[in-house]
Amino acid sequence: MRKPAYPRCGFDLDSLGGTNRTANSAGECFASKTEDRFADARLSPRDFGPAIEDAVAWIDCEIEVEHEAGDHLIVLARAVALEASRETVEPLVFFRGTYSPLGRPQNG
Repeated sequence: MRKPAYPRCGFDLDSLGGTNRTANSAGECFASKTEDRFADARLSPRDFGPAIEDAVAWIDCEIEVEHEAGDHLIVLARAVALEASRETVEPLVFFRGTYSPLGRPQNG
């Protein structure tokens, strides 16, 4: 276990929303192996890095500790700020190779 290399280092975590089609488009953009895969992304600055403008929620996270695990680094972070969109758009989850609306609990 080790402390992060720089004080107050962190990252921005964004939650996609909208339709399966718009999320797949964003997902394909960020997963692309092209050199400038973020060129067409609409991003806004936040405390810990750029945020996707079309997201439904933004979470600023500050890294607490890092654990080395073979050739991986496991990062534990603390949420320090949360902002949600005012749009009435369902958040999406990525499951079994596609994005789907998270949905709401059903009554009864």
